[in-house]
Amino acid sequence: MNGLGFQASIFDFNGDLRPDIYVANDFGSTIQRNVLWRNDGSTMTNVSATSKANFALSSMGVGVGDFNRDGYPDLAVSNIGPNVLARGSSTGVFTDVARTSGAQRSTVFQNGTANRSVTWGLDFSDLNDDGYEDLMIAGGRLRSNESVPDAVLVNNLSGHLTGSASDGTFLDLTYAAGLSVTTGRTLAFADFNGDGYPDVYEQNYFNEPSQLYLNQGPADGNTNHWLEVRLVGAGPAPLGGLAHGSNADGIGARLVLTSASGKQYQQIVDGGSLGAGNQLAAHFGLGPDTNVTSLEIDWPSGYVQTFTNLAADQRDVITEGSSLIDHDPTP
Repeated sequence: MNGLGFQASIFDFNGDLRPDIYVANDFGSTIQRNVLWRNDGSTMTNVSATSKANFALSSMGVGVGDFNRDGYPDLAVSNIGPNVLARGSSTGVFTDVARTSGAQRSTVFQNGTANRSVTWGLDFSDLNDDGYEDLMIAGGRLRSNESVPDAVLVNNLSGHLTGSASDGTFLDLTYAAGLSVTTGRTLAFADFNGDGYPDVYEQNYFNEPSQLYLNQGPADGNTNHWLEVRLVGAGPAPLGGLAHGSNADGIGARLVLTSASGKQYQQIVDGGSLGAGNQLAAHFGLGPDTNVTSLEIDWPSGYVQTFTNLAADQRDVITEGSSLIDHDPTP
């Protein structure tokens, strides 16, 4: 199968703890659509059509998250023109909800001019720590006369921010966010200064300077809480009746966090957006919740651990097979 692949994202789309592969292809309408490979253990099966993830786009980047907090991974896929927001489901079938959720961004306005949207790397992160994953998109021109800003789409699921569900799932706060107009190609998230709010590094086209955006949440009076969890796998030695433990960084692990505001789900994914990689520690925004009722970790090895009554605003380090939690004072 020949395609012009720009980004491959590895994540578990069907919950069997086996990493699957999603490939974003450019010129998808004329050469090769996007492809989803399901990991069946000893073989990989092309389930692109049955999963309805075979979008025909000028795909550049892929973001993996769970914007609606239902436990099924969602996909954000960039494009020249309307983007895709593919909502996952218990059946393994994806549905594009970009238009109805406010994440499509087919046209952008800059200096009073309407331009087509050209987007590249993109990914999910809870930028305001309210417990709902937001979506940030790197916009960058193809031609010298195009002006395409980045996008910051803040999650307003069920109207939890505005009080009205009719305001849309995502609010476009690009201009309020203070981003510059760049030739952006990809994004990566990490808490650069250790204040509990994700910051953003943006790489631009060729030799143009990059940007490091410092999240001003605390300075702007945001008092939401958070929890960061870094996993350490047990490695190749036997563990709890299993033949071996997990990889050192816990890549592929699934985390289920429960607090007073409900459940959140994350996977430890290495690599995304467009040739970028976020910090490997899972970052959960908790909103007003000051503690975590429970945290379940399903390790790639099959080992399962559950911790209860965790304090917020900490960086917890959890080692597979250990009941002790270490705390990391550094970002």
